[in-house]
Amino acid sequence: ARTAKEILEMVSCYLKDAKYFQSQGDIVNAFAAVNYAHGWIDCACRLGIFKVNDSKLFAVDEKEKAAP
Repeated sequence: ARTAKEILEMVSCYLKDAKYFQSQGDIVNAFAAVNYAHGWIDCACRLGIFKVNDSKLFAVDEKEKAAP
């Protein structure tokens, strides 16, 4: 639970950064920050910290997750 909370804090920081960059008209860094936020979530999903079943959005193998 602590690890998940820390990851979500990092995601929140990157999303705040993205909004700031966007407000400054810096869409390149805004886009980069959003991608870093997604990367944190994606990594957590891959490690099993967050449970997801969407292999189109996250680097998880649905066949692996379905195995007993």
